[in-house]
Amino acid sequence: MKKILIICMFVVLSYSADIEVKDAIISAPPPFSRLTSGFMTIHSKLKKDIKLIKIKSDIAYDTEVHKMEMKDGMMMMYPVTDINISAQSSTSFQAGVRHIMFIDLKEKLKVNDKKKVKLFFSNGKKIDAWFDVKKITK
Repeated sequence: MKKILIICMFVVLSYSADIEVKDAIISAPPPFSRLTSGFMTIHSKLKKDIKLIKIKSDIAYDTEVHKMEMKDGMMMMYPVTDINISAQSSTSFQAGVRHIMFIDLKEKLKVNDKKKVKLFFSNGKKIDAWFDVKKITK
């Protein structure tokens, strides 16, 4: 019986490590701001490409993935419906490329807070990622 439990725990832990979120931070917003951004790196150990299809958080009424790109000499930012994550690779959310927008914050965020963000993937996997609130300087 003990061996079966150990095997089951190993299978669960192995499966949950197929997609990992690292370096997850939320930018501490200025006072009275109703929005802020978040950044992370998603590591996929899966053998198939997947997509990040949705992000939810209790800290904001709306949470979106935004992409930034240069168009006609101007930096443009717009929401996207999904982000491709190639098999056995990493995808970074960083300033100037893509980021999470937390829109219409429900609470004040303070440096050193830890906030849970739920990530939904095209393969049905859901991950609770913990983000550290940090002061980001440029």
